[in-house]
Amino acid sequence: MPEEDTAGWMRRCILIGAARQSDRWISTLQAAALKSGQDVVLLDDIPTRSDFGDDSRIYLSREHRHFAPTENADRVVVLDGIDRFSGMGDIPEDHARIHLIEVSRQAVEALLWAKTDAIITTATADAARNGEPFVLLGLSVVPPRLEEFGDDPRDRRAIAAIAYLTGEAREAYWCPVHFIYDRQPLKASEVAVTLDMTGPPRALLRGPYLWAPIGRWKIVARFSIDVDGARQELQFRWGPPLKPTTLKTSAEKPGIYEVELEAEWDEIDGMEFTIALVHGCVSGELVFLGATVSSV
Repeated sequence: MPEEDTAGWMRRCILIGAARQSDRWISTLQAAALKSGQDVVLLDDIPTRSDFGDDSRIYLSREHRHFAPTENADRVVVLDGIDRFSGMGDIPEDHARIHLIEVSRQAVEALLWAKTDAIITTATADAARNGEPFVLLGLSVVPPRLEEFGDDPRDRRAIAAIAYLTGEAREAYWCPVHFIYDRQPLKASEVAVTLDMTGPPRALLRGPYLWAPIGRWKIVARFSIDVDGARQELQFRWGPPLKPTTLKTSAEKPGIYEVELEAEWDEIDGMEFTIALVHGCVSGELVFLGATVSSV
């Protein structure tokens, strides 16, 4: 590749981070550019500078790796509609979990690439959809109508699960179904999963592996435990999978408990919460009641 291509040369870049809404947003931006007489280039690969001589063009892509921005380039990320899910109930639970992890990874990578507050969220776009257009890199833009979200319980749970990326509070509730269990639960519902603790030392549950932006994140997890289980020492882990914060403790008596842990993400990575049995157990039940994650 020529030397001139190794340095950034694009001065105006728009990353469409919500894959399901990308076609609508790309069409909207192309129409706005045509109306204003500006040139918009849609990238589906990494271009060479010799292919595009005009550095003042606006470059669009669904993939941040396709850009070659200058150090001070305008970087805009469109996350409008990333929290809209539909059809999650039509696929196996494991596939739905993986899809949600991938959506969170794409969003977090887009936020890292942006480096600025030029983020078009659903809330930002809704204000323009219901009022005046906003100006985006010189384009007068009326955000497109989004594809509708589904009404399946899995769709609703997915929306709630990534609210830490889309809501102003940067907080989300993770219901028990988002986690992975070492054995088939004795009972399972959207709000509670009952686990048999009998057996060797092991992780009773782990997950959900949604991605975290750089920063400090807190989890507050709730569970109940019976008389036999309360005698057992438990290890709680929270953080990036390879650098978690850990806590060992015993409940000592049956009841409902909360455990609160904080961890630092020095780089973007998955979020892993684990409840592990430290020693072998001959009897006991733990009921996991979900968790809330928030930025600190």
